[in-house]
This record gives sequence, C-alpha cells and structure tokens, in this order.
Amino acid sequence: MNEQASISSTRNLILLRELAAAGPSGMSAEHASIVSRLSRPSTFRALDELRTYGIVEKNGSVWRLVAGNPYVIKAVGILDAERFMLLDESVRREVAEVARQADDFYGENHYALVAFGSAVGELPLDAEDIDILIVVEDQRDFRVITRQMKASISFLSPEEIEEQWAGGEQFIQETIARGILVRDPLEKLARLRVSRTREFNLEKALDSYLDLYRRENDLASMAYSDKNWEQVAFHQNKAAAALARIWLLGIGVRPRSRPELADQLGMLCSRLRNEYVHLTKETPDDEDHAEEREREFWAFRSSTSHLSDSTREFSELLGLLQGSEREAIQAIRSFMLSRGLTVTLEHGDSDLKIRNPESRRSLNIEVKSSTSNIGIKAIQAEADRHAAKRNKLALVYNPHRNLPADQRKYEVSRHAIEIAKKAGMCLVPSNVFFSWACDAIEEDLKGTAAFDSFMELCEKSPPVAQAAS
Repeated sequence: MNEQASISSTRNLILLRELAAAGPSGMSAEHASIVSRLSRPSTFRALDELRTYGIVEKNGSVWRLVAGNPYVIKAVGILDAERFMLLDESVRREVAEVARQADDFYGENHYALVAFGSAVGELPLDAEDIDILIVVEDQRDFRVITRQMKASISFLSPEEIEEQWAGGEQFIQETIARGILVRDPLEKLARLRVSRTREFNLEKALDSYLDLYRRENDLASMAYSDKNWEQVAFHQNKAAAALARIWLLGIGVRPRSRPELADQLGMLCSRLRNEYVHLTKETPDDEDHAEEREREFWAFRSSTSHLSDSTREFSELLGLLQGSEREAIQAIRSFMLSRGLTVTLEHGDSDLKIRNPESRRSLNIEVKSSTSNIGIKAIQAEADRHAAKRNKLALVYNPHRNLPADQRKYEVSRHAIEIAKKAGMCLVPSNVFFSWACDAIEEDLKGTAAFDSFMELCEKSPPVAQAAS
C-alpha cells in the first residue's frame, strides 16, 4: 500500500475530519474514539499511522493536526465541503449562485470566498441571513444578478486579510475559523485557519457574549410588545445561554475546552438570569451609570469569590456531571457541607458518610463512573444486609461521562435494581442528583430538610434509575 492510499483510508479520513473540526485545541484519543465512532484500538492505530506521516502530533494526551502539513490543508477543504452540503437548500443555492457568478467575473483561481453568518456558523451577528466575504486583489464592482438576493457581500484584499489576521482582528479570525471556505484555490485561508493562535482572548469573548446577551434581551422585549410569546421564549433562552457562557468563562471554562458542558447549561440559565438582574439593580438604570453597572457585572469573570454562594455551588456541582469519580466525590462533599450536614471521607477517599447532626441519622454515598459493576456492588451489599439497614447506601453513577449528555445511557439492569432494593441500596443517576441539588439550592434546603429531601430521593431512586436516559 502506498503512502497516499494509506493516508486516505476511510478510518484515517474520519479521524482527520474530527481533528480538523476540533481545531488547534485538539482532543484526546478517547474523545476521538467517541466522536468518530471507531473502536479504541482502531483509533490508536490510525493516530499512530497519521503521526508517522507527520499529519498529527501528540502533546501529553492531546492529539492535534500539524498545521504545516499539506495534507492537513486538504482536510480543511474536505470538512468545509461536507458542511456546505449540510446547509439548508435555499442557503446552499444562494451561495453557489454567488460563487458561480464570481467565477465568471474574476476567474476560478483568482479569488477566495467565505460564507458565514447565522445561517452557517455561530457568529453572534445581527443579520439573520447569509453573509459572504470575497477575498480578491481586483475589487472592481461586482454585482450578483438574481431575483431574490439576501446575502450581504463584503470585499477585502489578501493584504488586508493578512494584516487584520496578524493584528488579532477578532471578526476576521472568527469568520475564517468558523465560516465555510467555498473557494480557496491558493489555500491561503485554510493555512490561516490551521495556524490560528491558541491564545484565548478572554476580554473579547466576554464582550462578544455580553453583546449577544443585550441583543437577545432587546429582541425578547420587542417580541413581548407584540405578544409573540413563542419568540419571547426563544430569545430569552438565547440570552440566558449567553449569560451562562459568560459565567462559565468566569470560572475558567473555555467555550471549546469542555463542549459537553453545553447540554447542562439549561439547568443554570434561569438562575443565572436572576443573578444578573440582581447585579444590574445595584446601580441606577441610566446611561450615566452604565460603566459602573458593567464593572459590577464583570465581577463574574475575575474570581469565583465574586459569585454568590448559590452560583459557586452550581460551579462545584459541574464536577459531579463531568469529573472523575474523585472529582464527583469532592463535588458531593462540598455540596453536602454547604447544606449544613456532617461529611466524612472513608475507604481511601472513595466513599462518603453523610450525617445529620440534628437527628444523628446517616447515609453512605459512593460514586461510580460506569454501570457495569453496579450489579456486583448490589450483590455485595445484599451479603451485608444488616449493615445496609443501619446505614443506607446510595450509589451515584455517572456512566460515559466523556459523552455528550444526550448520548449517555443511565439504564441499570432490572435484576440489579431488584437486588439493590432487597439490600436497601439506592441507585441514583448523576443527572437526577444534579437536578435535586439545583432544587435544594433554589429552595435553600439545609440541615434536616436537606437530609430528608435526599432520603426521599433515594427511596424513589430504583424506578428513576431504570427510566432515566
């Protein structure tokens, strides 16, 4: 098998596309195996093969594409071609028509075309339609002749692109990184994309999400005036998501470093909106105090010490959903302590004993990151049924924590559930625990109220564990 044929194997191309989508941040081999739906052995073999040809590099546990490799540039084109075909038909038709007429006007090899905007990427733009950037040296008047032209076309020369890219112009960097390269004959834009700086500009990201928050809030207000309740809910949700992103940035979670967290933001949005409303009421609502009001808001980003106690608790609970078993144990420990309960670590910091100082009742908690050994644990608990009756055991499980939330499976076999019932053991999915904890924070449950509420959750846990997915 020659080198080109080996590189172009289906397995390798699948990995190339996923690594190209990950960008300079890269991903672990385990995550690559999940998103590419390849087995772990196949993933490792493919990565080693690609590294032999200098296409990928490894830094610690992270694999990423080598920006200077010519084949990597081709991978960007493959990725964008697929993204273009997945566009809505009307959008795809309009972009293709602009490209066709630009081919006739400039010649196929004399310009580059990037499609971006709300219909393509995730840029927080005002326009709801498609935007097109044409990069060409000769910027003569170019007008698209079509009946229903919705696209907004802008022009830049290659020199202007290089200058703005080198100057860190966020709009240009985001457009090239997130837009679709429809035409890039000299591969200049693709090279810029794969060489994109790994530095993350926190200030610009915060400004961007704050602008998005304001804009969506304004649109929600307009929809409210028109009594369009569906649009009100739509824009309020987008505003809340923007605010949640700002909050995550404030505690050090970067937008692409933990993409799986996006599925959990819904739990936080309404509460975070209330936090922001509280902050904005600290100063008069007029233009003279706008800067002071914003400074108060930026307290979210500098340190978690500026967060309210309840918001800080939410941040710690994320360890339960996305962390290792040790991180999940620490998240539960911090939460239970904040509820006024006594917590001790046992068995090498792998188990918790929760005590209610007021009633002297206690509960043991363990955390498992897989459901495969839950049946065995239940059988062990049955063998020590007397101890289980004295101290009820709650097993919190978080299977496949590296998968997005909608791809996780929380089912436990019916046999294991029946054994757990007989043994007096509770099986609590981590997403159910997280929902309960959010409610406990919101209702300010502490002491006996918090302990009794959790015991009630445990009593219901076997059927919940079976149904949750």
